[in-house]
Amino acid sequence: MRLLQPDAVTEVAVGVVRDATARWRRQARPHDVRPHVDVARGPLYGE
Repeated sequence: MRLLQPDAVTEVAVGVVRDATARWRRQARPHDVRPHVDVARGPLYGE
């Protein structure tokens, strides 16, 4: 995994379906970019 510096807030849609080995079966899809939201207002990975 490579962590990046966030520069945009994006809403994503995720299908919550797992297979028999508990892996995600569906990928996250971009839904909407939120240019009016500052990236400093959101939590970073692991927070």
